[in-house]
Parts: sequence; structure tokens; C-alpha cells
Amino acid sequence: MMKLSKRESRLVSIALLAAVVFIYYLYFLSPKIDEYNKLKEEVEQNKQELGTLKAAESELAKLMDSINSDKKEITRLEGIIPSSKKLPEIIVQMESLSHEAGLKLKKVSFETPSEGKDNKAKNKDVDTKEREYAEISVKLSLTGTYDQILNFLRSVEETERIYSVRSIILAREYEVAQSSIDADIELSTFAVKHDGELLDDPGAYEFMNGTYGRENPFKPLLEETAAYTVPAVDSSKSSTVNMPSDEFIEDMMERLFDQILKDLMKQ
Repeated sequence: MMKLSKRESRLVSIALLAAVVFIYYLYFLSPKIDEYNKLKEEVEQNKQELGTLKAAESELAKLMDSINSDKKEITRLEGIIPSSKKLPEIIVQMESLSHEAGLKLKKVSFETPSEGKDNKAKNKDVDTKEREYAEISVKLSLTGTYDQILNFLRSVEETERIYSVRSIILAREYEVAQSSIDADIELSTFAVKHDGELLDDPGAYEFMNGTYGRENPFKPLLEETAAYTVPAVDSSKSSTVNMPSDEFIEDMMERLFDQILKDLMKQ
């Protein structure tokens, strides 16, 4: 057997070591490096996806805030100009305001302006049908002092729902007191239409909830009996509260206010 020289032994040792290192790298280290690089890429992708999800979550939060803000705005606009006449709500509101002002509310009645005797032109009825809102005439018969009547009108002006004073007729009421005055006041209020029609009045109102010490929510707050004339309501119609949709409310209300102001300026 041939003995290797010292130099050859070193070369063989180096070759064997290199072969071991190569085999280790090829079968053990290289797969681990590939796995590491793959995991690193997945981590980067996950980071990007996480960033996208966080951005989407932020946008979703902004969207929810916007939706809640729009709902509050719709509720506010619904209070200013509702989507139905809400006549019972008007009665309770007028009764409450007159009582706070110290007035005696003797009568409340309703009619649309086209039903009045002053509307002589037929084209005015056509114009009323084409409007995007309905105008409701509220006629009040009150008794009290001049200052109480002024306080009542101020309270009506400060209400959330829009009221426009169309006429005021004052007369002395000597039978009650020297300073007593009979006042016949006609107000106009409005309701927004949808597809040319008003929505049905809701079957329940907030003022009907709770205990008020009386079963009839329309019973006068004062001891005297008040007479009310309210148009009949078709019981066959649905009583569900229908809210306007978000998508046209802003444009609708803008054009609505402009049209109301123009009509009031003409009168």
C-alpha cells in the first residue's frame, strides 16, 4: 500500500472537508436558506396585507362616522321638514307652547292652502301638485294677553319644525278680562314629498311613550276642553315610519328650502 506524503494527506483532508461542507450546504443549509428567504417574503407580504387591513379599518371607521353623522343630519332634517304631515305632533306641540305662554288654546284646525277661499287661480293648484313639498295650514284660536301672544309666537319661531305665520287676527275679549285678547292665528308648516306623495303618518310618536297621568295623549293640558278638527286618517294604510333615504336628502332639502323661501316671498 502506497503511503501518502504529508502534502497529499493535507490535500485529501481539504478535499474531504470541502466535500462534507458542500454536502452539508447542498442538503442541509441550502434548503434552510431557501426556507428562510421564503418565510421572509411571506413576512413582508403579511406586513403589507396588515398595512392594507389597517388602512381599510381606518376607512371603515371614517365611513361609519360619516354614516352616523348622516343619520343624525337626516333626523335633524326630518324634524325641520318631516316626510309626513304628523298632525298629532303639531297639536301636542301647539298645546304645549300655548300652555307655557299662559294662553288658552280653544281650537286647532288644519287644511291645505289649496282648500282655502283665497286661492282663486286654477294654475296655483297645479303648481301645488308639482312642488316637492306639501304646505299645511294650521289655524289656532287662542285667548290671552298681548304679551302672552307675543311669547307664544316667539316660541313657535324657535321650534325645530319650520312654521311661517300667514295671518293674525286680534280682538278684545272683555268677558274674560280687560287685558284679554282673542287671537286667530294661521300658520303654515311643511312636509317633504317622496315620488310626489307624502308618506303615511307614523302610528306612534315619542310623546306617546311614558306615563303622563292620562290615557289620552291628546287630552288638553288645561282644564278647559279644547276642540280640534283633524282630517280623518285612513286606518287601512300602513303606520310604519318611513325615513327618507340618504342619497337624495341633501339635494332635496336644499331645493326644498329655496322653493319654500321663493313661495313665501311671492305671497
